[in-house]
Amino acid sequence: KSALENLRHTVSKFQGDFMDKITSQINTTIFTYNELAIYLKLKPGTLRKWVMQNKLPFFRVGAKAVRFRKSEIDLWIESQKVSGGSK
Repeated sequence: KSALENLRHTVSKFQGDFMDKITSQINTTIFTYNELAIYLKLKPGTLRKWVMQNKLPFFRVGAKAVRFRKSEIDLWIESQKVSGGSK
């Protein structure tokens, strides 16, 4: 291979690896209903009901699509902690 071909191959591999990393980060930080249901071990229908009741943080993509930021969900989980019972 020529030096130029080697360079093209290296750049192409770098771009692929970089895009894989970015896609992975995006996919793990933004949830759909189904992904969040798996994460929280709940049914998607429960999450839909909670969205309608504004019980958890979400945002809309377009008019109908609902998405959830993992960072906001994690903070919401922390806020849901219940203190221990009395002795």
